Amino acid sequence: MDYLLQVKIGALVGLLLLTLLFGFIPARMKWFRETAGTETHQIVLSFISCFAGGVFLAACFLDIIPDYLSDINQQLQGLNSSYPVAEFIMACGFFTVLILERLVLSCTGRRSEETTPLLPPMGHGHAHGHRSVNDLEGSAQHVHVDLQAHSSFRSFMLFLSLSLHSVFEGLAIGLQTTDAKVLEICIAILVHKSIIVFSLSVKLVQSAIPPLWVAIYVSVFAIMSPIGIGVGIGVSEAQVQAGALIQAVLEGLAAGTFIYITFLEILPHELNSPERQLLKVLFILTGTFRKVSEEEQALRSKLEHLTVKDHGPVFGPCKKLPDHTVQKAKDELNETEEKKVSSVKELRSLIKEKAGERDDLSVDVREKFGDKSDSLLLRFIRARKFDVARAHELMKGYVRFRRDYPELFENMTPEAVRSTIEAGYPRILSTRDKYGRVVLLFNIENWDLEEVTFDETLRAYCVILEKLLENEETQINGFVLIENFKGFTMQHASGIKHTELKKMVDMLQDSFPARFKAVHVIHQPWYFTTTYNVVKPFMKSKLLERVFVHGDELDAYFRDFDAEILPPDFDGKGPNCNGKETAIKLFGSEDTAL
Repeated sequence: MDYLLQVKIGALVGLLLLTLLFGFIPARMKWFRETAGTETHQIVLSFISCFAGGVFLAACFLDIIPDYLSDINQQLQGLNSSYPVAEFIMACGFFTVLILERLVLSCTGRRSEETTPLLPPMGHGHAHGHRSVNDLEGSAQHVHVDLQAHSSFRSFMLFLSLSLHSVFEGLAIGLQTTDAKVLEICIAILVHKSIIVFSLSVKLVQSAIPPLWVAIYVSVFAIMSPIGIGVGIGVSEAQVQAGALIQAVLEGLAAGTFIYITFLEILPHELNSPERQLLKVLFILTGTFRKVSEEEQALRSKLEHLTVKDHGPVFGPCKKLPDHTVQKAKDELNETEEKKVSSVKELRSLIKEKAGERDDLSVDVREKFGDKSDSLLLRFIRARKFDVARAHELMKGYVRFRRDYPELFENMTPEAVRSTIEAGYPRILSTRDKYGRVVLLFNIENWDLEEVTFDETLRAYCVILEKLLENEETQINGFVLIENFKGFTMQHASGIKHTELKKMVDMLQDSFPARFKAVHVIHQPWYFTTTYNVVKPFMKSKLLERVFVHGDELDAYFRDFDAEILPPDFDGKGPNCNGKETAIKLFGSEDTAL
C-alpha cells in the first residue's frame, strides 16, 4: 500500500472517530443535559467556527480550485469551445448540494429563512424547560422548525440534510494527489464537522430526543465524509480509460461544495450576529492565511504564469533549482529536504529487504542500485512522488525492460547512438516549454526504416533519457513528446511490427524514472488510426489519457506550446533543430565522451 493511500485511509478513520467522539460527548455527560453552557463557551465555539471558515476559504481558493482547474484544463485540451466548462462544473457542484438540501428540508415543513448564527446570542433562548427544533436548526446553520410538533424522524431528516454536503467534502480528500494537501483539507473539514456535530448533539440532548435517535443522527453525520473519501480513493486508484477526466469532474463538484459551505453556511451565519464582528473577521483571516506563507503564495502564483524564460538549461546538470520549481516539487511530489533524506534511506533498506526474499528482479535491483549514489535513487523516488514502495517497483521495471529487450542495450556504442541522434531521430529542443518540460521531437516524414531502424531509434531515446535525467529540473518537470506524422506513409505503417510498437510503449511506461507528461500527435493521415489501434491495447489508462491527437486542428496544440520555440516543420516560428548540435550538447565533441 503506497504512502498517499495510507494517509487517505488515516484521514478516513480519523474523521470518523473524531466526529463520533465530539458527537457523543454531550450525550454522555450530564452537564450538557442540564445547561446550555456559559456565554464564554458559546463565544469560544463561535470564534473556532470563524477560524474554520477561514481554513475552508483558503483550502478552496489556494488548493482545491487551482488543482481542479489545472487538471480539467489538461483533460479538455482537445475541446474547441468558448463555453466555460470548468467553471460550469464547479457551479454544478454548488447547486447540487443546494438543491439536495432544499429538497430534504422541504420535507420537514420549513417555515422561515436561514438567519441565525451557529451559536445565537445569549438571552434569546426559550423560557421553558424543553428546546425546539428552532434551536436545533439554528445550531446547525439551517432553517427553523418547531420541534414540539414534529417526530424524531423529521429531526433525522434535518440532520440528513446537513450530511449531504459531507460526502462531497470527503470526496475532495479522496481525490488529492499529495499527502500534504490531504492533511490540510482534512484538518479544515475536521474543525468544521467537530463544531457542527458537537453543537447539534448538545441541542438534541437538551431537546429530550431519545438516546437511540441521538446515536443514529450522530452516526449518519459521522460516516458521510468517510464515504466521500472512499469514493475519491476508488476513482483515484481505478485504472479506467477516462479515469483522469472523471477525477477532474469530481474535483470540480467538490470545489463547488466548498464554495457553498464557506459562503452560504459558515461565514454568513457567524457574521449575521452583531456581536464581536471585528474579532470574528480576525479569526477568519487567521484561518485563511495560516495555511501558506507569503513566499509560498507568491511562488504558487508564479507557477500559474510561467514562460520559457523562467527555466534552466536542458543540457548538462542543474546548478540550482529555480524557487518555483522547488515549490512545484513540494506541491506535486511531496518533496522536502527532510523527506529526500528519509526516503532515500528507506529505499535502500527496502532494496535489501526485497532482495532477501529471493525474487529475481529484486536481486537484480540490488545488484544494479545497491551501491549507487543517493542522487540516482532520488530519480526513482521523484518519478513516483516519494512513494518508496512504488519507486522500488519502478526500479524493477527498469531492470525488467533491459532484461526483456537486450537488443536495445547491445551495440550501445557512441558512434551508433551519435549517428542516429545526428540524423534527427529524435530531436531535442534546446529550450524548455513554459511548464519546464523537455520537448522531444520526432518528424516521421524522411524516416527511412532501412537506414535508421526502429531499434536504433529506441536506443537513441534510451540514451537521451539517461543523459537528460541527470538534470534535477528535468526529473521534476518531466518530458513531453511531439510527433509529426505528416509524412507517414503506408510503407511506414506496414514496416513497423506490433512487437516494436509494444517495445516503444513499454519504454514510456514503468521503465524509466521519467515523468512523461504528454504525447502530442499532429498532421496524421487517416490510416494512422490503424497503427494507433495496434498500440492502444499495450497502453495503460494513465498514458492513454496523456496522448493528444490533433490532426490539422492545432489550436489546443498552440495553447500548450509557444510557436516561438518550435521549429518550422512543427508549425513553429523558432529556429531549426540541428541533430549534430544536439549530439555535441549531449556527449561533447568527442565520441568517447559517452
